[in-house]
Amino acid sequence: MKFECIGVTGFAGDRTPEAMIECHPFTNALSEFLNVPVSLYGHAGSPKDLPWNDALIESYDVFSTVARVVNESLDRGCAPILITPRCASAIASLPVVISKFPDALILYFDAHGDLNLPESSASGYLGGMPITAAMGEWDSGYGSGLHAKNLVHIGGRDLDLEEHDFIRANKITTVSKRQLESDLDQLTDLIRGRAVYIHIDTDVYDPSEVVAEYSVADGLFARHVKDVIRLVLAEGCLLGLEITELSPKDSFEREHSYKALFNSLNPLSEPVR
Repeated sequence: MKFECIGVTGFAGDRTPEAMIECHPFTNALSEFLNVPVSLYGHAGSPKDLPWNDALIESYDVFSTVARVVNESLDRGCAPILITPRCASAIASLPVVISKFPDALILYFDAHGDLNLPESSASGYLGGMPITAAMGEWDSGYGSGLHAKNLVHIGGRDLDLEEHDFIRANKITTVSKRQLESDLDQLTDLIRGRAVYIHIDTDVYDPSEVVAEYSVADGLFARHVKDVIRLVLAEGCLLGLEITELSPKDSFEREHSYKALFNSLNPLSEPVR
């Protein structure tokens, strides 16, 4: 399995600058930690508080680059490790993965649902809509193809009422922190023999371990994410993964967050048995 780190920064619906600024430094650090090639694209732009439709237009440079580099990486036979500022970039990445692997299982780590719809979102925030875009519930212009049966939402704990309703209506599998600690059998059965792509919004972590823009209390710890990655490497075929929303504000927060993330991702540096 050939991993490569790819950092794509720039405006992706960002309302604050930290994640854009952190994208390339973290990508470089992760590539060094894993000893894999690195490619960097874009530059940190200016944050803008825009409604979803305007943010979608303004995110074109990042989204089109994300779609292109993920496509090229998979075509090279690599497993991309994509680093972007915002979850909204999954609007562009997930359809590419699904177009090449229609039955791929998407493991989506996020404290939030990311299951809002443009017409019902209270905040109008583009970063709250990537899964529904990938499912074709609204037309982002970047494709769709994700079926609910191929989605597992992990670590969610701050969802809107409409998102809970959407999960029930579409029978989306969810996995809580308690389930990760007590019983991995269901997740093992879902992963076994499958091609798997992983999305990690760093707000899924407990704020005591990783600093993300929209942190929520009682999150996952590094060991939980590490256990799932090990499970995928042992039972499935890892297509790639993406990491978003890392937003440290100083060197202490950066060092602390890197430590937990490297711990989580350490299985990627271990020989696959």
